Amino acid sequence: MRNEGGFTLVEVLVAMAVLSLAVLALLRLGTAHARTAIELERAALGDIVAENALIEAQTAARVPAYGSETLSVDNAGETWTIARTVERTAADGVMLIRIESFNAAGARAGAVEGMRRSAP
Repeated sequence: MRNEGGFTLVEVLVAMAVLSLAVLALLRLGTAHARTAIELERAALGDIVAENALIEAQTAARVPAYGSETLSVDNAGETWTIARTVERTAADGVMLIRIESFNAAGARAGAVEGMRRSAP
């Protein structure tokens, strides 16, 4: 047998195994990154839905009634549930509005609070 200075079959197979493990690790990392990006997008969208509902309550011509109510809104092609709570504050003429948004699965997606001048 001659020694030609090349790689043996075992060396090539080991190198391919190591390379395939590295590729699999990169694929897992890419999948985890994509999943995290989707979760962050959903959280941001939930906050945006809650903020939109708060702004609508703050700028509506009619002052919202005190108490709690549940609303359904369409945003970004999805139906969201909004839980709105309006409470009195220690300051006369000011009401506290709390908004929580829930996705289609019923999971809490966002929450905001704001103030509005109450009816005279």
